[in-house]
Parts: sequence; C-alpha cells; structure tokens
Amino acid sequence: MISRLLAEIPGAHLTGDPQERLPGHASFVIRGVSGESLLVALDAAGFAVSSGSACAAGMDEPSPALLAIGLPAELAQTAIRFTLAAPLDTRGIDRVLAVLRAETEGRHHPGLETRARGATSPRVLDVTRRG
Repeated sequence: MISRLLAEIPGAHLTGDPQERLPGHASFVIRGVSGESLLVALDAAGFAVSSGSACAAGMDEPSPALLAIGLPAELAQTAIRFTLAAPLDTRGIDRVLAVLRAETEGRHHPGLETRARGATSPRVLDVTRRG
C-alpha cells in the first residue's frame, strides 16, 4: 500500500522510515489536503483511519511527534494514519486510493513545505533518530 499510495497520490509523503516501522502501520501527510476531510471520506468508504499521530489523538493542534521530525504545522495537520491488523488485498488498496484520489484532485494548495529537516527524498520524510 505504501508504495502505491506514494506513486499515485500527488503530494503524498510517508512519515518515518519506509522499512523500520511497526507492522501494519503507515502514516502519511498529503500536502494541501485536510487530514480530517480524508478521515471522513475514508470512514464513509468503510476504512477506519486516524488523523495526526497516535500521541495527538483527539487534539486539534498538530501532532508533537510530527512537529518533532521537522514537519511544518500546516503539513503535520494533513496527516492520516493507517493501523491494519492484516495487509490489505489489491482490491482494498484500490478502494483506499480511489477515495484519496477523489479527495485530493483539485484541492492542493501550492506553497506548503514538503520536506522535513534532513529528508533525503521528497516522497519519504526522514525521522531524525535521537539518542
């Protein structure tokens, strides 16, 4: 799901390391699109996702964890988080991407920062490891 979402959704960026992550967990920011609007659309399609990071659940402010990795507040507020008990099959991934495509088409606002401090790729946001 991660690779397809990054390839097919304009402005999407993975937060954290692409390999060293919890199984079934993926968090993305999508430049210029409200995380809450994505949450509502995905929920209506039958997908239980969260916006922001787990440490910021229920808060209206940007996630402290996402700010700590260097994301600007306006980009951190676009975060959506998937926590899956089992991998999605191709049909499920197609459905997620269809919802995201419908929500993101024509809604991007240029000028929002897309790279975190130390990011090595414009599509993957690096987590700075601290001792």
